[in-house]
Amino acid sequence: MSRCRDFILLIVVALLLLTPYIVTPVETQGTFVKIYIRGSGAIETDPPGIDVNIRRVGDLYYLTGDILGKIIIEKDNIVLDGRGYRIYGYHYGSMETAIQLSNRFNVTIENFKIEAFEEAISISNSSNVKIKSNLMIGTDQGVSIYNSVNISFMDNIISGSVFWGIMISNSTFVDVSFNLFMETYQAIKVYSSRNLLITYNSIYCSNCFSGLYLYAIRYSTIAHNVVKGRFGIFLLLSDNNAIYNNLFDNQESNYYVNAGINNWNTQPVQGVNILGGNFIGGNAYLLSGNNGYSQTCSDENKDGFCDQPLVLNNWNIDYYPLKYSSFMNPSNSTFYIYTTTVIKTITTTYTTTQTVTNPVTLTTTVVTSAPPETITTTRIETITHSTVATTTVPTTLVTTQINPVTKTSIQVLTEVSTTTHIYTTTPIEQIVSSIVSTLIALILAVAAIAILSVLTPEKKR
Repeated sequence: MSRCRDFILLIVVALLLLTPYIVTPVETQGTFVKIYIRGSGAIETDPPGIDVNIRRVGDLYYLTGDILGKIIIEKDNIVLDGRGYRIYGYHYGSMETAIQLSNRFNVTIENFKIEAFEEAISISNSSNVKIKSNLMIGTDQGVSIYNSVNISFMDNIISGSVFWGIMISNSTFVDVSFNLFMETYQAIKVYSSRNLLITYNSIYCSNCFSGLYLYAIRYSTIAHNVVKGRFGIFLLLSDNNAIYNNLFDNQESNYYVNAGINNWNTQPVQGVNILGGNFIGGNAYLLSGNNGYSQTCSDENKDGFCDQPLVLNNWNIDYYPLKYSSFMNPSNSTFYIYTTTVIKTITTTYTTTQTVTNPVTLTTTVVTSAPPETITTTRIETITHSTVATTTVPTTLVTTQINPVTKTSIQVLTEVSTTTHIYTTTPIEQIVSSIVSTLIALILAVAAIAILSVLTPEKKR
C-alpha cells in the first residue's frame, strides 16, 4: 500500500504543476492590439493606452518595430510605411484583417511584412490607393478590393494564400503589375470590373486551381504575365479585353473561355516576347506533357508564330500564337526579383515664438522757474525671440521589383519561397500543446498503474 500512496502522491504533484497550463491559456505572443489612425491624425489603440511601434511625422506613419495587431486607417492623404517590419496575428484563420481602410482617399501602404491573418489588406469604397513593396505570407486571403477606383497594386510578393492572392470586385482602373504570386489557390481573381491593367506578374503554383480567374471584366489589358500551375486563365462573361504576350505553362489546361469577343493578340511588332523571341504578337501555350498548342503547331516560315491561329471559341481567336522551339527554355523566361533599399531622410522644421516683456523706465527732468521738477514715466517694450528647431527622421524604403527581362530560371522563385518562410511565426503554442499532451498521457499511464496496484491484492510472503 505504501507503493500505491507514492503513485497517488506523484499524480497529485504532477497535476498541481500542470494546472496552470491545462486551465489557463498559454500566452506566448502578448496582447493583440487594434491600432486606429484617426481622422484627426491621432494614433489610438484598443485596448487603450498601449505603446505600439508606430510613429507619426506629418502625414507619414511608420513602424519602428514589429506589431502584433491590426491597423485601421480612418485618415486620408497619408503614407503608412512598414519600413520592413512585420505585422502579424496569433495564427492563420484568425478572422482578422491586418490593414483595412474604407471610404478613404489618397493612401499609400508600403514595405510591410504581413503574416498569419485571415486577410492581409482590405480596401473598400476608396480611391487613389497604392499598395506597393509588401510581403504577405500565409494569409487565408491576400488583398481584397471592393467598389473602388484608381488602385495600384505593384511590386508585392504573396505566398501561400489559401483562397486568393488579390481579389477585385466592382472596381475600375486597378493596376496589378510587377507582382509575384506563389503557391496561392487563385492568384488574381476579378469580378464585375473594368479598365484593369494586369501586366508583368509572375504566378507560380505547383498544385493550385488557377492563375487568372476573370469574371465579367471589360476594357482591360492582360499582358506580359507568366502563369505556371494547374490551370492558366478562366475568362467568363467578359468582352473587349486585350490578352497578349502571356506565357501559359500549365499541367492540365491553359485556358477556359466562355466569353464575348476579346483580342488575344496584337499585330506583330518587333520586341522581345515572353518566350525570348524577336516579335510580340499572341500568347504562348505550353503543357507539361509537351502537347500545348505552342509546342505542337508548325512554323514553316520561322517567324516565331504558329502558322495557324488558335481558336479558343467562336469569338476568341489568337491569330498569332507564339511558337515554342526546342532551344527555348520557358523556365528562363520567368521574371527575376531584386530588392533595393533606399534611405530617405525626412526633415521637419518648426518655429517656436517666445514673447518677453521688459518694463523700461524713462526719467525726464523738466526745469521750471523754481524749483526743478522730475517726472518719471514707464513704457513697455515687447521683444520677440524665434527659435528654429529641426527634427530629422530616417526612414528605410524597401522596393521589390520584378524585371520582365528573361534572365533567370524558376529556381529563383524557389529561393524566394525559402526566404519568405523565414518570417513565419514560430508555432510556440503547438510546441507547448505537444509537451502538455505528452505529460498528460504519462500521468494517465501512471494513474492506471496505481489503480491496478490498488485493485490487485499483494501476495502474502
